[in-house]
Amino acid sequence: NSQLFWRAYKQANETDEVECMPAEEAAPFLRWIQARLSHPELLELVREFPLCDDVQLCAHYFFGPQAIKKFTESSRLLAERYLVVGSTANGDHIVIPLAKPHVVGLVNHETLDDERGVCEYIEVSDDLGEFYYNSWNKEGFPCDYYEAMQKIRMG
Repeated sequence: NSQLFWRAYKQANETDEVECMPAEEAAPFLRWIQARLSHPELLELVREFPLCDDVQLCAHYFFGPQAIKKFTESSRLLAERYLVVGSTANGDHIVIPLAKPHVVGLVNHETLDDERGVCEYIEVSDDLGEFYYNSWNKEGFPCDYYEAMQKIRMG
């Protein structure tokens, strides 16, 4: 939920201050998201706090509107399947699947290949706020795609 996201934001940035874009600039981005998927939590988050820039929350980044659109549209496979909302420190994509918008997962940036149709994905959280909160507060939370895969393989 968005409350967990903001708790993680405050921990990472030690402030309640958020640099937001003006509402008139956020409106086209909101329309773009709504056209892609129905995700009440993300829409609420962007409506209430349309971040101007990317923010780092522990080892993960949450993208601002320009980067969300840029990275989502950077690959045919990503654009068809996901909304890219952030990245890990090594460049893996943090995504919300269009077919399953209530979860958050990771896409392996090293093997993503539009030409071969390769897009390795793993689900890691039931909620966007939970994902970012756990990345800061839950020991052993996966920092990238490979670490998430190792945790699943090990049980």
